[in-house]
Parts: sequence; C-alpha cells; structure tokens
Amino acid sequence: MTKEIRAWVEQAIKEHDIGGKTLEIGSLDVNGGVRDLFEDYIGIDQVEGKGVDLVMDANYLHGGFKPDLFDTVLCLEVLEHDKNFHATLSGIEFVLKEGGYLILSTPANGFPIHRYPKDYWRFNEDAYREVLLGDGWNIIKLETIPSGGYEAVICLAKKIK
Repeated sequence: MTKEIRAWVEQAIKEHDIGGKTLEIGSLDVNGGVRDLFEDYIGIDQVEGKGVDLVMDANYLHGGFKPDLFDTVLCLEVLEHDKNFHATLSGIEFVLKEGGYLILSTPANGFPIHRYPKDYWRFNEDAYREVLLGDGWNIIKLETIPSGGYEAVICLAKKIK
C-alpha cells in the first residue's frame, strides 16, 4: 500500500466516521497497511503472514462469514490480482451491512504489472461506477490519485440495499 492510499483512507475515516466491525480483504502487510486505524478488525488473505488473521480466498466470503456482519469492508490494491473479482464483490455485498462502507482501490491504467501472484486487471472510474459497484451502492467519493509514482483509482461507497 502506498502512503497516498493510506492517507486517503485516513481522511475518509475522519470525514465519515468510518469504523465498527471491519474486514480487510488482502490484509497481508507487504509494504504497510491500515490495520492500526481500526479497533474491531479482521484481516484475510490467501497466505499466512503479518496482518493476516484468517487465511481464506475472498471469492468464498459467503461461506466464511454470516450475512450483514461488517460495518466496513476494505479491499485495497487487491482486485487486480483476483481472477474472479465478481465473486469477491458479491461476497462483499453479502457480508457488509446495509449502510456499511466499502473502501476500494486498484491501480489505474499505466501501473506496471506486479504479479503477486498474478496480475489480471486495471479498472478506471467508469468501471467502478458501472462494472464493480452498480446499483446497490451510493458512491460517496471516487477519484484517481497519485500513488507511488503512478495512479490508483480509489472509492468510498455506502451499501444501500
């Protein structure tokens, strides 16, 4: 995670009083994280390591958690590595309470390939509005920001149904 993404998340937390029971998807601390910003936090990833509470594939959130369990879900710099990102997004909708917050970020077009373990996708702001989120979400803030010498698309959305 870059310092710019972390700063964006910190600002969103302050502006919108985000917190409560929080799930982070892709929580392995490779180059920093946001765990310390949340009190009631569970981090999942596909591998064990620093920042990971539970090893699981995000495509199977339906089987790992009860519905409407979390107040906040974070998915930061993960979906580009997820071959079945639609399954992960469906699981996020399943585990997030109505009125809950999602903070989602991905590298923008132009970001170099970084296989960890694979690198499949780049999404722009239109993809967030029409492909990734759609009708069940109120997009509060969506922008492309500088991130580690490149750009990332980052979004704060509220689940409305």
